[in-house]
Amino acid sequence: MDEAGKLITSLTPNVSPDHTEILSKLAKWSPSLSKRYAEIAKKKAANCSYGEIRSYFTLTLLLLNSDLIILDEPTAGVDPEFRHYIWLGIKSACAEGASVLIASHYTEEITKNCQRFYMLANKRLEAFDSGGQFMERHRAKSLDEAFINASV
Repeated sequence: MDEAGKLITSLTPNVSPDHTEILSKLAKWSPSLSKRYAEIAKKKAANCSYGEIRSYFTLTLLLLNSDLIILDEPTAGVDPEFRHYIWLGIKSACAEGASVLIASHYTEEITKNCQRFYMLANKRLEAFDSGGQFMERHRAKSLDEAFINASV
């Protein structure tokens, strides 16, 4: 996976961090995250699970010191361990000043982890500060019900 990481970092217009810098930054975010990332980096992609590949690529993107990072469904199909690491990386990048724009249909994850979120449906873009506000506006008892109500 380390070769894939080098490819990703080479595509950025910024100065790309080397593997040592990446692991150092991850260790500041979370020692367990850094350890897990290093383990995955040593593996061949063919021997990695989908969650390992997805988290490795997502975390590598988050480490590129970009002002804006756009992620499409970063946790789709990923098990709880790697979802945890991905969200830890997203929150850490934001804490360091990055803006992260996430497209996702996992409303529970979004409301739990994001300061603000938007719903795009029926040619409307609505802003929300909480899951409660989202449910209230769409007269729902659950986030899924609010999502469905907003979509129809």
